[in-house]
Order: sequence, then C-alpha cells, then structure tokens
Amino acid sequence: MRSELDAPREIAAAAAWLASDAPPTIQGCGGDNQTFKIAAELVRDRALTPETALDLMLEHYNPRCEPPWLPADLHKKVHSAAGSARGDIGTKTAEGMFGGVVAVPPRACGGC
Repeated sequence: MRSELDAPREIAAAAAWLASDAPPTIQGCGGDNQTFKIAAELVRDRALTPETALDLMLEHYNPRCEPPWLPADLHKKVHSAAGSARGDIGTKTAEGMFGGVVAVPPRACGGC
C-alpha cells in the first residue's frame, strides 16, 4: 500500500495529533527514542515527506517538548526516521485504513 504523500487531510490530522495527542519528549525520559518514533509515524504511517514532517514537528510538537529540540537536531531525527522507514507507507492514513472500501448509500425503507 502506498498512500499519496502530503495529502492535505493527512497534514491537518498530523498537525492536530502533534499539537495535543503525540507524547512530548522530556529530557532524561527517553526523549531521543520518543522523538524518533514520532518522526517515523509521520513519514511512514501518515505518509508525510520528511520536509513536511519536520515543519509540523517544529510548529506543533517541539513547543510541547522539555526542552524543545534545536531545529538542526530535530532535522537529523526526522531524516534518520525517514531513512529507516520499512514496510507499507500510509498505514494510518484514511486511504491506508479504508482504501478500496466503497461507500454504499443507504436504501430507502420500504414502509418500515
């Protein structure tokens, strides 16, 4: 499965996830590994390019981290995650989760 990269709906969903639900890193509590996992989810599971993932992480995720990452260090993490990505791209996108599903309109009830 290969999803469209940087689909607008996926960018919006990733921004919302980063801003509120993605676990922020805290220095001394596995921050390097946590940040790598977040970056990997963006580039592999959510089908974002490394550039888009980095921009979103800097804007929506980094302010929640203690301390925030230096942009150059976050850049390295995102590009490392992108280079390590294996498996299907876009498994957490709408297309990846529901691709091939055809919506069937409801039938009118015949007197029920």
